[in-house]
Amino acid sequence: MLTRFALFLLTWFIPFTEQAQLCILGVGDWGSQNPNVQRVADVMATFAEQCNATMTISTGDHFYHHGIASSNDPRFKTHFEQQFHHPSLQHAWYLVLGNHDLNYVPKIQRGYDRIPDARKALAQIEYSKRNPRWHMPSRFYTHQEGVSCFLFLDTVMLHVCILGADGCEEGWTIWVQKELHRSTLNESCKWVIVVGHWSIKSSYPHYYPAFEAWLCPLLESARAHKPVVYLCGDNHFMQVTEEREVLYLTSGAGGGTKRHAGRQQHPGVVLGKNSHLFPHLGFMTLQFYENILQLSVIDARLGSVVEIFNYSANAPFIKLEQRKSYLQERHPPSFMPLAAAPMAFACVMCLGVLVTRLFRKAIRI
Repeated sequence: MLTRFALFLLTWFIPFTEQAQLCILGVGDWGSQNPNVQRVADVMATFAEQCNATMTISTGDHFYHHGIASSNDPRFKTHFEQQFHHPSLQHAWYLVLGNHDLNYVPKIQRGYDRIPDARKALAQIEYSKRNPRWHMPSRFYTHQEGVSCFLFLDTVMLHVCILGADGCEEGWTIWVQKELHRSTLNESCKWVIVVGHWSIKSSYPHYYPAFEAWLCPLLESARAHKPVVYLCGDNHFMQVTEEREVLYLTSGAGGGTKRHAGRQQHPGVVLGKNSHLFPHLGFMTLQFYENILQLSVIDARLGSVVEIFNYSANAPFIKLEQRKSYLQERHPPSFMPLAAAPMAFACVMCLGVLVTRLFRKAIRI
């Protein structure tokens, strides 16, 4: 019993000594100007500085509720440049379009279809030419950063095409299949990260069965060759789900959280014990080491790590024991969660009692 307890303490408290090869911030659904977004931005800046983040991934819905129609729109300045003004966030942002960016409401949500507005997609693409931080060269594009290969998707367009609805631009479904296959064959890619807005393997309220039925088999097929991560937003909370050795991440809590988060689940969604939901305002960090992805869920209100997951790149996708990262080690004490002090005190007291009992037992012998 004591041996197991000691191993648990060692696994939890020994931090990584090596620097991550790549640190990424993942945030979404921050497209409003309110104190929540500013709080998220402030805490993102702190973590970005400490892990030396070189890129931020934004999972869509940058401008509520109907998008923008021009690259000269002042909301680029008020919502993006001014709120995310911190020096540590001046790296490249890689973004995908959300349904609000396109002024699109799918029939599955409201009982009617609204065709995605191509002009509003073009406005964000054009802004890439005005601001080098804003990286959206097209509605669909790829990027490689170190040993990680990224596919950025306009999931709204894919969903429209899969349903055969008005507004579909032909050819993008074939493009996704080809690029995903190409990434799995790329020997310089150790990880494949697919980024979109529509949620997959995520709890209530947003659920798109046709889109999920189309994309999940492609991700599972790619997983036979490389570890695959799908990062999305849409649902306003954070969630980590592992299914069929594919890691599904929801990071849509950049502007607020839903009060019903975690209380309900869509009848069509069946999630097992490998799914973890976090109804916190915040974002995620993804730190890539030699063979390990360390995923941290960050609570922006407390400014601290909620939970850390360590995943091995080896097949099958192995979740390693959780352990404290150097981010927590170096994070300012003012950002420590409120429960940290009493937990630490309880641990010290328990160890004290244990040592006392062993000492008394030794004296008797």
